Amino acid sequence: MRRTLIAALVLLSGNWLWGDLQDRYKIGTIVLKGVDDFGGGKDWEGLFYDPYKDMVVAPDGSIFVVNTRAHDVYKFDKYGKFLKKFGRRGEGPGEHNTPLDPSILDGKYLVTGEYALNRRFTLWDLDGHYQRVVRTKTSVFYLTALRNSRVAYYTFNEHPTEANGYQRTVSIIIKDIMGGGEKIVKRIASLDRSMIRIGPSESMDIGNFFSQVYLAQTIDGDLAVGVSNQPRIEIYSPTGELMRTFDLKMAPLPADKKYIKEFKDIIMAELNAEDETTLDRNEKYWHDKEVKTLRNFDFSAIFDSCLPLYKDILVDGEGNFLVFKFTPCQKDCHPEFQVYSKEGAFICETVLDRGTYGLEIDRRFRQLCFTADGIFGLLMERGDKDEILKLCKSDYLPAPKK
Repeated sequence: MRRTLIAALVLLSGNWLWGDLQDRYKIGTIVLKGVDDFGGGKDWEGLFYDPYKDMVVAPDGSIFVVNTRAHDVYKFDKYGKFLKKFGRRGEGPGEHNTPLDPSILDGKYLVTGEYALNRRFTLWDLDGHYQRVVRTKTSVFYLTALRNSRVAYYTFNEHPTEANGYQRTVSIIIKDIMGGGEKIVKRIASLDRSMIRIGPSESMDIGNFFSQVYLAQTIDGDLAVGVSNQPRIEIYSPTGELMRTFDLKMAPLPADKKYIKEFKDIIMAELNAEDETTLDRNEKYWHDKEVKTLRNFDFSAIFDSCLPLYKDILVDGEGNFLVFKFTPCQKDCHPEFQVYSKEGAFICETVLDRGTYGLEIDRRFRQLCFTADGIFGLLMERGDKDEILKLCKSDYLPAPKK
């Protein structure tokens, strides 16, 4: 009887104590703390030897990690056990170039994008067997699987408008994999002033503080579209019809002088911290040119009057929308996100305490997947000089009481 009681208490101390995911978010702060027996015994440095990775968790719990620079895909089970590697660099069946943006189509296919200018993406079954390549008419950015054999992505065109500005038009497209048809469901015009000229034909991207477009698959396989300077999310059907819109109830954050100065100080500190002894002659030339250009550059030129409202949109294993906010904190920050039900009702605001992990919310390489079974991440320990990326799992743990 005593053993049974102890076992029951241990069970209740984990995720089951908190009920559904909305109840866990309402705790106010969730701490990332790795489950000790998850993925143990791996040579992570040998497996993940660079940080350019993206991940997705399938409905059956399988975890897929695309290795962009190695041009392959890793499959793990729900316990972090490495199962297999598939894909290789090339243009033929079962080959791809810089795989990106993995997502799950109709619960039974893994879809992986590629370098955008390749204008193609690949379907695999969930055992990693190649199914087919699908070609597109335009470049593919942020490929997102939906349902009913349809995927969404966006493409864009741009032209320079000023010293460090580009007028950009984004077209969001839904493609029917079986029928081959493509439909533009939305066009978005914006000004991008993130490229700073450092030479007659050279520039550097210093970060976009204007409208960014975010795509996400809802739990029902529809398409969620958000634009980071607009306080709403639109939901489209897989055939491209606007189904509903919901208000995020987010107040804009002014891009004031204090924020801009802190941003410049961080950029300059990162450049000055680079070990110039490791640079060859050409690299040192451009490093010195970047430092000189940025030192004299008016950083307010890349900002609008207000910062974007958010940095990313994720959908958890129960269909809730997690909208990661832009905040005044710029360094060593714990991400904050607002939670909305799958119908769009505001639930709460939550802080994600990073614990011992380094974490940056960056749509280019997704580090986190929120599932009903836990939070899965591609993370590295803070202060790890070797910067070894690991596949981790965390329960939805509340912050300890003070």
